[in-house]
Amino acid sequence: MANVKRALMERYYLDTLGKFPASYGGVDYSLKYLFVSGGWPAFDPSTQVGWRGPYLQTAATLATQAGLAANLTSLPAAGYLHRAFTDGEPVVLDAWGRPLVLQVSAGGVARLLSAGPGSGVGLGRADIETLIGGNRANDDRVLYLNATTPVADMNVSCSE
Repeated sequence: MANVKRALMERYYLDTLGKFPASYGGVDYSLKYLFVSGGWPAFDPSTQVGWRGPYLQTAATLATQAGLAANLTSLPAAGYLHRAFTDGEPVVLDAWGRPLVLQVSAGGVARLLSAGPGSGVGLGRADIETLIGGNRANDDRVLYLNATTPVADMNVSCSE
């Protein structure tokens, strides 16, 4: 997740003038836009603006999204949005073989979300838990991109 964060924040975000991966002018947040331009013009060296991806070297292809029971496009209760997966799109897999999800709040706070090792999204698995709430200490499934991790989301030190 840290490498995906670097690709997002140190490359894509700067190249597109502070935008998170979405179609040009859109809010359909998805990591697939690290692999396809989404309508962004090609990078212009004179202005230093534009899409110059792909920003990551490899992706898996989601053969079918039909098994993603909670393949949500919005999470109003949590205040975060993400775009639903579509068949055949490139996805970034976590260590458990489940797609990472990019979520952005109305206030512009962005985070990467992993379904984690239990039940959840995977190629051929059930669903993804994208509505994460409550005290999630010791949970490494969320990585904030442009904001400090809220206290409720911080992991307890290994020495404790």
